[in-house]
Amino acid sequence: MKGRLRVALFSELPTPYRWPVFERLLARPELSLRVFFCARGEPDRDWSFPFEPDGRVRFLPVTTLSRSGARSVHVHVNPTVFGELARGRFDVVVLPGYAMFASQAGALWCRATGTPYVLFSETTHLGRRRPAVRALKRLLLPVLVGGAKAWLATGSLSREYLVSWGARGEDVFPFPNSPDVEAFGRGARRSEELRRAHGVTDETVVLFVARLLGVKRADLLIEAAARLTDRGKKLAVWIAGEGAERESLRHLAREVGCVSFLGNVATGDLPALYGSADIFVLPSDHEPWGAVVGEAMACGLPVVVSDHVGSAPDLVVPDETGLVFPRGDAAALADTLERLLSDPGRRRRMGRRAAERIAAYSHDACVESFLRAVHTAARAR
Repeated sequence: MKGRLRVALFSELPTPYRWPVFERLLARPELSLRVFFCARGEPDRDWSFPFEPDGRVRFLPVTTLSRSGARSVHVHVNPTVFGELARGRFDVVVLPGYAMFASQAGALWCRATGTPYVLFSETTHLGRRRPAVRALKRLLLPVLVGGAKAWLATGSLSREYLVSWGARGEDVFPFPNSPDVEAFGRGARRSEELRRAHGVTDETVVLFVARLLGVKRADLLIEAAARLTDRGKKLAVWIAGEGAERESLRHLAREVGCVSFLGNVATGDLPALYGSADIFVLPSDHEPWGAVVGEAMACGLPVVVSDHVGSAPDLVVPDETGLVFPRGDAAALADTLERLLSDPGRRRRMGRRAAERIAAYSHDACVESFLRAVHTAARAR
């Protein structure tokens, strides 16, 4: 195809792990890229970014329907999707997953006009789905997934998911939710002042960074900490984040004594926070990828995750970069953490290997995958 490739990229909302990739893509001379965000933020996810929408980056008019719970759900309805696509006369359209209005409307428009589209997804087979949802997927996904000309997957589990619904394995390209690995690595530093501010002397600091929702299972970490203190282990648990579970978690932690709630931590302050901890834990019941795992690894921390964290097969090499425990098992989490609490040398070795492994998941690597995907789709036209 001659000239610059005209590409429309739809994304749910600007996030700290996607926007830097989009910035790099907007600067590529071979692309004429337009980025359409379906929402500015959500009640429990509202990041600030130093950019103003312009002719290349736009926020679509939206009506958002939200439901709170253990797993919050937000549905963004953007009625102008068809008009944007018609005006843009794009060569390729990139759509986010399958559940969003913009994805379904965009795929419908592409199929009607013969425009190739790329589907990017972080969904995996992990987690349970209600029978009605499973039935709807059996009707929708073979058409939506199978109709794409190329695919972008956050990791090996999301790749398997896409292939199971009709994606061609050779045309699925890796597109992980990765941090700015170099920036996090540069910013990571051990701050004894920060440790002292939270009452840490010689304790091992176990860090949790996530929204305080039921599905993230911070309660499981608190229960594991209680088991470990009963065994005489010296640890301090830092919980960074806000959310609907905050007060119930504070109530649960009252009897434990080693748990500190740090509230929301600005993105720019996260590297120093990671650098001041010794172990990172993400015990989620369901996590399609888990961008914070990569952030912790970039800062040189060994990671402990549940077996329902989607990035585990790609990032967590047992006994090398981290450890995996069975979802929902507080006793197993306590035993897993105890293995690291008792061996500082092992923690440091695993942290170094974690930083080495996450280096391959850079923003530049995501840019190259995106370019391969859109050019694959363009050739199919």
